Amino acid sequence: MSEGNLTEATNGNLSRDIFSSVLNILGIVGSMLFVCVAVMVVIEVVMRFIFRSPTSWVSEMVSWFTIAAAFFLVAYTLKEKGHSRVDFISAFLSKSSDYLLETFTTFLGLIFTGVLTWYGIKMVLASHMMGETSQVLQFPLWVVLSFVPLGGFLMTLQLLRFLWDKIRGLIRGETAQLPGGVKPKSFVATAIFA
Repeated sequence: MSEGNLTEATNGNLSRDIFSSVLNILGIVGSMLFVCVAVMVVIEVVMRFIFRSPTSWVSEMVSWFTIAAAFFLVAYTLKEKGHSRVDFISAFLSKSSDYLLETFTTFLGLIFTGVLTWYGIKMVLASHMMGETSQVLQFPLWVVLSFVPLGGFLMTLQLLRFLWDKIRGLIRGETAQLPGGVKPKSFVATAIFA
């Protein structure tokens, strides 16, 4: 391996490791936020039914923490391949057909997360321009809403990593052959320029 290839591989692994570490940290933060949600709900139940003095802030905080936790965890869960998979179709497919189906669904996921990120950014900007605040705590809503495009962007990056890994595996011959004996390099060129 030449020095240039070694440097490129090291930089690529370093950026992958940094991104994975960021997702792992967000996974921990998201999990802790859900624990906080559970504690806040318990506090609200105790205050409401035992002390007959309900809180005014719990409902808003639970909503905000749930939004933040969900969008922190979505890219982490994708990285860990923890989302539910419906495999009753892919169970009957060959490896090459399964590869094509996974690549296709990854492209669909990229479209979805791109739209989510784009409209999430528009929603945050509109909320900021209108000066929207929460009803009880008067907290700027654009801060809470910013977790939507952040989570969408991180999911987009993770899906791009999956797609890159699939294409790289195909080029290196680590993936099953494609139907019809198509050579991996010609398939990649066709897929990119089609």
